[in-house]
Amino acid sequence: MIRQNCRSISLALVSPILLMGVSLPCALLRGEEDLATKLQQAKVEQFAQSPAYADAPVCCNSVLYFGGNGFWKVQPDGPVKAFALSPSGAVVRQEQDLLLCGTGLKALLNFAPDGKVHVLADKFEEHPLNSLNDVTIDAQGRIYWTDPVGSSREKVIGKVFRLTPDGTVKQVIGNLAFPAGIEVDPTGKSLVIIESQTNRVLKYSVPENDDSFGEPSVLYDIGGAGGDGCAFDAEGNLWLADFHRKETGQGRVTVVSPEGKLVGHVNVPAKVVSNIAFGGERFDEVYCTTAEPPAVFRIEAGVVGFAGHRAPQVAFQKEIDVKSLSKGGVLRPRKLSRLEKRRLRQMKPDQKPGLSGLILQKWTASWSEFKTTWSR
Repeated sequence: MIRQNCRSISLALVSPILLMGVSLPCALLRGEEDLATKLQQAKVEQFAQSPAYADAPVCCNSVLYFGGNGFWKVQPDGPVKAFALSPSGAVVRQEQDLLLCGTGLKALLNFAPDGKVHVLADKFEEHPLNSLNDVTIDAQGRIYWTDPVGSSREKVIGKVFRLTPDGTVKQVIGNLAFPAGIEVDPTGKSLVIIESQTNRVLKYSVPENDDSFGEPSVLYDIGGAGGDGCAFDAEGNLWLADFHRKETGQGRVTVVSPEGKLVGHVNVPAKVVSNIAFGGERFDEVYCTTAEPPAVFRIEAGVVGFAGHRAPQVAFQKEIDVKSLSKGGVLRPRKLSRLEKRRLRQMKPDQKPGLSGLILQKWTASWSEFKTTWSR
């Protein structure tokens, strides 16, 4: 989501482990009770510190990517790498290729593991795209993204667009109050949207053809400050980035059954939880991005996630150099503050912050590379 009011300085790994309890909601089925118990016993640890408001987590082949004043690649047994992109949404497209989108980017991008970037869509009806907040894929390989900028509870002009394999862009949903997270469930039959300004999770039936969507039902009322990103587990339960709760002063991860029943919560020691993704070797770890502190937290709940649908056929428009994105007002270079410069000088090239299961072999964001990070 587009809320950037917090910054950190360095990307480092730390390992405080916290036990976060939840109460079991009433009237749960046996499988839901088992999941609620796992949530109650879940371990939460800060996995990585972000240079800025963190968003767009995605895991591919045990490699974690996330956005935060740059696009960061954290490998299990390799260096951290940074790319001059700042996405707010990311998803695996096919094999190791990712789909990236962001309001500042104003384009849907294909990101390859070697860092090559191709534009998949940047216009609708010959007009530049307004904004792209989050992205998902349906069972037929069609790509969807939310367009929230300019919308509100009073001005319901938020939209959802779809890209088909032949490169056609079409608006399929309208009249939304700041649509943020978007996901298609494991069956491929339902699409959910987090409507942030109304604190609702909307559920739509996915049309088999290329028609527009019908009217939604309300799957769940989040309350609090609303939600942002989301992800499904393999059983079809929806895991929400529950932005902020006044009662705790923190964000949390909220889990909802396919029928819209609250299963439980996992509190996260951060003021804001922005987005969420499953990952890990067995795809049974949950990574959530946060602000205050800007970081990535890992939740070990022993629940297998849904790896998502794939889009093997896409129409590449053009290849771009990510540094060229700084031109034309798409992104702007940001000068480092004195504090950032001092912190960077203090970092040792061979620094290896420890974390069980993840050790950095080398800090690769050198002074020259660090200057190429960008802000939206």
